[in-house]
Amino acid sequence: MTILSADPDTGELTDPRDMQRTIRLLLRGHPEVRRVHELGKLKLPRGEVSIADTDHLHKQPLARRVPRRQHPVTLLCGDDPTEVGAVVIRFGEGEVAAVERAQGTSPYHEDDRLRLTGTVGAVFDYSTATNLREPERARVSALLVLPDDQPGALVAVPGLSRPWNVAVFRPALDGDTFYSLWWALDAAGSPLALVIDCALFA
Repeated sequence: MTILSADPDTGELTDPRDMQRTIRLLLRGHPEVRRVHELGKLKLPRGEVSIADTDHLHKQPLARRVPRRQHPVTLLCGDDPTEVGAVVIRFGEGEVAAVERAQGTSPYHEDDRLRLTGTVGAVFDYSTATNLREPERARVSALLVLPDDQPGALVAVPGLSRPWNVAVFRPALDGDTFYSLWWALDAAGSPLALVIDCALFA
């Protein structure tokens, strides 16, 4: 069930949460999380993170870069084990000193929400995806599917010159356009984690 508030007159949804608090709770153990799925490590050889629908693998990356290596991906689910309330990608260990909203690059640099028009989202290395030719991109997109009872997966992409994979997840649909992206930073301003919030946990 969503935590969003609806205006009784207009039906417009608003998000009443303190996101600084929510993101910190998601990183250290939110009491509303019922299931945790460790997907494995996402390959980010260029350190450029993109999040998009599975048929939009050309989506521009986030402005902030991350270390060029593999990083563990975790799905956090609530009462419905097939819907993801948050995705956490960890880049390091340490104390969270700050939480900030993740910004995209042009032409998405002013967007403050993650737009997902489909029922499955994808997290991937932008540079690898943008080097795909159109037939390859269509082939990769066709691989990025989930059974109805599966909240997410780490999909290995065969047939490329270098090993590559894509994390896919089924976001809690109640969040709709309130999906958002948040960096957890250490005292030096380096990213410890990226959280994709699907507006499920208070």
